[in-house]
Amino acid sequence: MPAAMDRAELERRIRAVPIWYHTMELAPGVVTPGEFDMRPYVDDYGLPASLRGLTVADLGASNGFFSFELERRGADRVFAIELKSVVDHDVPRWYHRRELARRGAAWVKQLDHDQLHAGFELAHEALGSRVEMLRHHTYELEAKLPGAFDLVFCSNVLHHLRDPVDALENMRAALKPGGTLVLGCSCDLRSDASYAIFEGDLEWIMWWVMSKEAILRMCRFAGFEDVEWKGSFSFTPTRFKERVGHMGIIHARAPRNAEGPTP
Repeated sequence: MPAAMDRAELERRIRAVPIWYHTMELAPGVVTPGEFDMRPYVDDYGLPASLRGLTVADLGASNGFFSFELERRGADRVFAIELKSVVDHDVPRWYHRRELARRGAAWVKQLDHDQLHAGFELAHEALGSRVEMLRHHTYELEAKLPGAFDLVFCSNVLHHLRDPVDALENMRAALKPGGTLVLGCSCDLRSDASYAIFEGDLEWIMWWVMSKEAILRMCRFAGFEDVEWKGSFSFTPTRFKERVGHMGIIHARAPRNAEGPTP
């Protein structure tokens, strides 16, 4: 904790942040509230113990829990990638128009601060972090950050996107040749078949629940090689105990050949 911020001040500032997506320990015994406490599951992602020498990205970083974990593992540079504004969420255009008309620009500005800035900025300061924030949509990665990263980490994002294959193609394009994708994806494990269930849940901005086989095939179809299922775990939002989810973990590699994956 920086010397200028004592425990009481840190606790006060944590309480002042209206929206915490992640539960994080920002100092010994000082923990943020959060919709998701992912601390027990970090090892389930199969991240390398050391990321020394690597440039890595945390896609859909939110408050930055995984960004700071990637930094803790020694990555040379860590980029937290998040939306510029809540209006960039991948929801139907009619919904955008309706919500903007109802709530107005001041509401958007306040929600941007509460959801996309306040928690990350406080955690960044409290941890003395060097993580760099970038504001891009997943669909922009190929155009904005081609070949930028040795490793892309992405957890709990694909089901928020109407076109998960396009998102995966953008992740592949953002990787250096031979770079690694570590993907955590909410999944349906009831069958070995390839399928995607359309959710259409605007409250949670949730388009799909995909099967294990569908996610693996999407990764291959997006141009990844060595696509491997690493396992799954169950998780529950802290305030919604009835919404038990299943997180599948996939590792994949961007082709070393610029022409695409090996047939």
